[in-house]
Amino acid sequence: MSDIIKWGGGGGLERESRRAAKAMSRSKAVAQVRQARVADEADVSLEKLEQATYLTVNAAMALTKVAGAIKQFEEQSGGDMALAARLQRMGDRHEWIVGESIEDFRRDVRRK
Repeated sequence: MSDIIKWGGGGGLERESRRAAKAMSRSKAVAQVRQARVADEADVSLEKLEQATYLTVNAAMALTKVAGAIKQFEEQSGGDMALAARLQRMGDRHEWIVGESIEDFRRDVRRK
């Protein structure tokens, strides 16, 4: 008698096991990629928030600084109403520029 083992067709189960293992491995890889994308998006969102906060705080400080300077100049002007009006217009323009800068940032962040 020969030592050769007759193939009995039982390899189908082995093949199915390999297919199942491949499918599970592929599913796990897809899940890891999706998790990495979510983590990256969270990092981007946090950075946007951090930069928006930085810009807002600095804008508030700039507005406060200019408003204080204008008030000081008005007090030193000795009641010159024309000068006070010009200073006020300058302050209004500054406030407009600050607002536009914040709006530009908001639009840029929305696009990214």
